[in-house]
Amino acid sequence: NTWYHLEFKNIDFVAKTYDIWLDGTLVRAGHAFRSQSSTNISTMFLYNFSGSGTAYYDDINVGGVSLNLSTMPTDVLCAGDSTGTATVNSSGGTPPYTYAWSSGATNQLATGLMPGGYAVTVTDSLGCVGSDSATVGSPPAILSSSASIDARCNGDSTGSIDLTVSGGVAPYTFSWSNGSTMEDQMNLPVGTYAVSIIDSNGCTSSDTALIAEPTALTLTAVVTSLACFGDSSGSIDVTPTGGTPGYNYTWNNAATTQDLTNLVGGTYTIFVADSNGCSTGDIYTILEPTQLISSGVTTPDNGTNNGAIDLTTIGGTMPYTFSWSNGATTEDISGLVGGNYTVTITDSNGCIWTNMFTVSLIIGLDQGLSAPRLEVVPNPTSGTVRVTVALPATGKVQFSLNDLRGRQIFAAEQQANDLQIEQEIDLSNLPAGVYLLQVESEGQRSWTRIVRQ
Repeated sequence: NTWYHLEFKNIDFVAKTYDIWLDGTLVRAGHAFRSQSSTNISTMFLYNFSGSGTAYYDDINVGGVSLNLSTMPTDVLCAGDSTGTATVNSSGGTPPYTYAWSSGATNQLATGLMPGGYAVTVTDSLGCVGSDSATVGSPPAILSSSASIDARCNGDSTGSIDLTVSGGVAPYTFSWSNGSTMEDQMNLPVGTYAVSIIDSNGCTSSDTALIAEPTALTLTAVVTSLACFGDSSGSIDVTPTGGTPGYNYTWNNAATTQDLTNLVGGTYTIFVADSNGCSTGDIYTILEPTQLISSGVTTPDNGTNNGAIDLTTIGGTMPYTFSWSNGATTEDISGLVGGNYTVTITDSNGCIWTNMFTVSLIIGLDQGLSAPRLEVVPNPTSGTVRVTVALPATGKVQFSLNDLRGRQIFAAEQQANDLQIEQEIDLSNLPAGVYLLQVESEGQRSWTRIVRQ
């Protein structure tokens, strides 16, 4: 499809013919010269044509006007979009040209191209065809990765995000959901953070990062208060939850253990720190019951077993139980003979209080002021008593000790040369009970009770 245009000058064109050989092959024979001129042709010169019948020949290098193409692609702005273009520039051939791109475009400039290779065919006005291709490139996609560090303690702002960006066309700008425009983020509380990344071509990408936090560090405790006043049976059993395990304990009594035992009553403060240094504390109170004590009002025995003890108990932890030395189990006791009585009081925690009360024995005398006056000590007793007798006059003094049935247990007689005498009586071998001592001097009698414990 290559056309060759030849122009010959200074030739007698009458009755002249010419042959055209191309690379040794006859391509045109006996062709008559015609005098004409044309534009856009190559001009060749043949010399020394003269005379009819004489052949003149020479080798002529004939070159056509070739169709030359060059392409210029423009890469897409962002990975995956269709903003690429390709331009084909044509020269040679015979304008005007028509264009056919593999993308379907029919213009010199093909637009809306995605990354890839595109072929173009250019045809000139004489039907000559040229072809070329162009490759539309793309920057790499914007890639991002984030490494987040969670908040150390519940409720604080110690989280951080380290963002790494590649691809696209640097430099980048950043827009975070918390308003920051920095690439990396610091001092963050718990939450989800979104970032929009824009490169220098205006291409965008997004990423998210989560800042977590430990659950709140809290303490629960089982507190055991004192059972009895003044003891050290208290304890505190502490259980930490939340935070980051690996706890350290500091008590206001200098202890560093998790739990405390053998505590006296009082207030105890604990501080707990987890492995991240997050801390919390609490205050616990070991309660102490008031002291278990008792007091009593005694009613003396006048010799008719009518003594009594009215007991009052306070403190400790109610209810109480009572155990008297005479076997009674009530709080108050009555119908008592003169003597000492011991009570043991036990509260509901097992705390014990012991007290002793003395019921006095009042002796009534049926004689006048001239009767002997008696003093017996100790009374009550479990051994020997000393009887001191104050006499109105000297003379014989008789002693008689009887049980309550009237049986005589002991008898003695002294000659009093003074107005006061003493007599010892051993009761150690006698059963416990009440005995009646009678002292007689010069016809005058006195009586008193002696209690054998």
